[in-house]
Amino acid sequence: MNESALHENGEVPDLEVRLRRLMADQTGGAVSWNEIELDTPILGRGIGLSSLDTVSFMIRIENEFDLFLEAEEFAQSLESFGSLLEAVRRKIEAAATTGESHAF
Repeated sequence: MNESALHENGEVPDLEVRLRRLMADQTGGAVSWNEIELDTPILGRGIGLSSLDTVSFMIRIENEFDLFLEAEEFAQSLESFGSLLEAVRRKIEAAATTGESHAF
């Protein structure tokens, strides 16, 4: 997959690319950032993160985007990369409307 294939209009949101690269880095290079599809499962046969990896990944996301993810909220977003992307996007948008700081 190339970046222009990610969306019909050819645009790739910076958030999506940053999150893909962060996830690929979390796998230690086992998965390339451009191989991650929106429907790719994060646990098990998809990305292959273990439960310990997911905790580390949650912390990396919080640090990268300067936001706080509730553990339960994060756990619910682990169904697929797309569900995680939407959870992070909602947190960033919520922070923007409340005036909280975030790195994005």
